[in-house]
Amino acid sequence: MKKIIIAAMAAVLMFALCGCMSTNTGEVDPEEVKMSITGIDEDQFFVPMGLDSIDVLKDGQAILHANGDLLDRIGENYVAAMGVSEAYVLPYGNGGYRIVIFVLDNGTVSILNPVTMIEKHQAALKNNIGKLSDIVSVEQGNDMLLYAVDKDGERIELDRFFDFI
Repeated sequence: MKKIIIAAMAAVLMFALCGCMSTNTGEVDPEEVKMSITGIDEDQFFVPMGLDSIDVLKDGQAILHANGDLLDRIGENYVAAMGVSEAYVLPYGNGGYRIVIFVLDNGTVSILNPVTMIEKHQAALKNNIGKLSDIVSVEQGNDMLLYAVDKDGERIELDRFFDFI
């Protein structure tokens, strides 16, 4: 069973890295949406990411709704990750950048590399950030750092795992 799960995770990672998971089929059925993050590029304080919104579907697919150069590169409805329970778009650092973070059903954390998204107009998913487990949510602390929160309430700083800064 463990080998099957590892093989499935490797296949998802390969699809995400090569961009083969773009559905480009138009609008998402609102009945299938579990959560949405909207108005992402509307806040002019932050560097535009090329995203209008993100939908997480009931089946765990995280769909990016891109704009501008990112839209030209990845298409209308791009499946960025699978097995997603929660999605976040949060500021990090002091340069006006934000990061897309996914907490997966298996308790791990994945991110979209914001530098690649903004500068190269690609959606590069990085899985199992920090090799964390049992994560249930992500939050921004009073110190402006990002933290993963595990099932016991322990907070683990995420910023130290961001190797693209």
